[in-house]
Amino acid sequence: GDVDEDRDIDIIDALLVAQYYVQLDPPGYTAPWEMGDTNCDGDVDIVDALLIAQTYVELEPSAWCG
Repeated sequence: GDVDEDRDIDIIDALLVAQYYVQLDPPGYTAPWEMGDTNCDGDVDIVDALLIAQTYVELEPSAWCG
């Protein structure tokens, strides 16, 4: 979930994953996208962004695998 590797899971991580999902390729991002696959389904998609956002607002995401 910490896709920007700043040692925090926050809304920026969710935003990066959402940008990736809609093919905006966030500028300056170099870490592997696999870090954003929070439900371990092999895809980095909007569900992963939602799970990261849920974690940020301290909701317990039910599909989190990592």
